[in-house]
Amino acid sequence: MDIEAIKQWFTLDNALSMLEQYRSFGVFPGIAATLLESFFPVLPMFVFVMANAAAFGLWKGFL
Repeated sequence: MDIEAIKQWFTLDNALSMLEQYRSFGVFPGIAATLLESFFPVLPMFVFVMANAAAFGLWKGFL
C-alpha cells in the first residue's frame, strides 16, 4: 500500500462514515476504550474522549 492510496482513503466522507459506524455501536466502544486504557496507560485517553464527543456531541460524549 503506497502513500497516495492512504491519502485518498483519509477523506471527509470516510471520516464521517467512520463516525456513523462508531455511533451505531452506542456507548460500548467508549466504555471498552476507557477500560482498555485503565490497563494500558500508554493509550491516549484524550483521543477516546474526543471520539466520543465527535460521535455523540459534547455533553453526552464527555460523560
